[in-house]
Amino acid sequence: MEKLATSDKKLLCEGVFRFLWLSDQKNYSSYLGTLSHFLVVSSLESASPEESLIFIFIVTIMKNWSNIDKYRLNKFYHLVDEMVKVCFDSERTAELLITCLNQSIFSIEEFKNDSVGLRIHFARSLLSHSKKFNSFLLTDISLIRFITILPSNEVAVESCEHVRALMANTSNVKYSSEISSAVKNALNQPGISSKSRSLLSSILMS
Repeated sequence: MEKLATSDKKLLCEGVFRFLWLSDQKNYSSYLGTLSHFLVVSSLESASPEESLIFIFIVTIMKNWSNIDKYRLNKFYHLVDEMVKVCFDSERTAELLITCLNQSIFSIEEFKNDSVGLRIHFARSLLSHSKKFNSFLLTDISLIRFITILPSNEVAVESCEHVRALMANTSNVKYSSEISSAVKNALNQPGISSKSRSLLSSILMS
């Protein structure tokens, strides 16, 4: 499978946008089934059109978040949950999702205080899957990035407790080392809040 051309990416972006606003239509469930098949099959290929689709989904939903109305809010949240669920059908697409999130919605370096509700919901959905997979390293590192940018909410506190518990009980040296490294890197970020610093430091004390 070849990589998507720029023109194809634009068409895909337009298609995702239309789907976001028409997600109450009858073909909604069939779309998710097609998407699930596309991601899982593509993950076995050597190219990465699935990464393009994931990234376009995230960017599109972020771009339109500021104009969302109360009638679409729950549908957007549901779409996020379904995308995360579909991506976690395979380890490869889960990794691609987390990589895309770290480059966009959980980017420490480029974070601006917008789309807060969307960021929190992505983190909540990741946290749910991390618990189900029992310490999926990349997911937990992504949650650390989330704690760094948005510490003052219950999902950040729950994420911290989740990672701290895993650190205290794991015998996986690589997991402990990678999490410790991620926390230390986060603590070295300029302008980190005292709340973030407190939550992150508690992980190192596990």
